[in-house]
Amino acid sequence: TSVDRGRSWHEPRLHVDGYAGGLFGESAADNHTAKVKFGAIHVVDLGRELEHAPAADPDPSTPFVYVVGHGASQNSSPESWMQGSDVYMARVAPSADAVNDPSAWEVYAGHGEWSRNGISAAQPLISWGNRTGVTTVTYVPAVKRFIMCVSTPTFSPFTTREFDTYLLESEHIHGPFRYITYMHAFG
Repeated sequence: TSVDRGRSWHEPRLHVDGYAGGLFGESAADNHTAKVKFGAIHVVDLGRELEHAPAADPDPSTPFVYVVGHGASQNSSPESWMQGSDVYMARVAPSADAVNDPSAWEVYAGHGEWSRNGISAAQPLISWGNRTGVTTVTYVPAVKRFIMCVSTPTFSPFTTREFDTYLLESEHIHGPFRYITYMHAFG
């Protein structure tokens, strides 16, 4: 965490306790009896100082920091740090204390709603069985759209070979997302 605009950094979690030591405390040690919803988390790019952050309740003048992560909710879905079946979103007030407090986060709960009832309340932004992976979202002011970029193994489950990349767009940060293009073995 940095409180001086990146000049110095502090790791608040000096000791991570196994699989459940991530930000949201999710654990799936055997990858069969449980799944992680927020795997490789990426911050949504909303411009400098969150200038393109959507207005949010309860205080539209205070923007949120948003993150996306890929994972899975079905035990039959393969999942690794590079692939999954769902993409999830969470948001938090942009302060060092809030970002590092799992209870301060809200998860996207579907139908334009947000929940503070924990990760179990999270609903996917998109689902595509075994075809999600590393996900980023960027707001592009020139087209007034949120662009989602997903990279997923071309030859699942092999994460050391080619990757497919696809792009989706939405007018709203939580979707619905529409397909733009799919690039086979691009990445």
